[in-house]
Amino acid sequence: MTMDANIGVALCKVNAGLGLNARKIMLENIERLRTLQLKADGELLEATRKASEALGKADDIGGLVACQNQIVKDQLALQSQYWRDMFATISESQAALFDSLKDLSSQWQKSCAEAIGQGSLPSSQEMPLQNWIKSMTDAATATFDSVSDATRQAVETANANLLASHAEASKSGNSKRAAR
Repeated sequence: MTMDANIGVALCKVNAGLGLNARKIMLENIERLRTLQLKADGELLEATRKASEALGKADDIGGLVACQNQIVKDQLALQSQYWRDMFATISESQAALFDSLKDLSSQWQKSCAEAIGQGSLPSSQEMPLQNWIKSMTDAATATFDSVSDATRQAVETANANLLASHAEASKSGNSKRAAR
């Protein structure tokens, strides 16, 4: 059995495409994370400026305590939002990578099958390599799906925990003000 040169080229293109697409997704994710970090840094800098101004205007212990509570509340809110955005960005990136890998693995399987001559075999005959490729693709798909689900659940849990801690910090700040 001879291998058609075009099939070999197709197989090489699919393999190279898999690597390039994974790299593209990784670089896009890095770009999104850098943008997210710059945004968070700017927001924290602005909150720090406002806190410094408020601290300078406080003229008694009550004002200092209120200023401190507001600083903690603002910082917690900003950090909570940062981590929600971070987890969402990572989750979206992983989902995009897994979707890409699923598509490319199907193309890879098809190219491999064509390269070994599966297309010319009667449909009742299966080759051992075809079975191996199918089982590997099925296993990879199951892994991608479970990791994607686990990532989604982690994001949801982290978001719920951050919201709960933010609510607790807000409640704590309100109870301290009420005690005065």
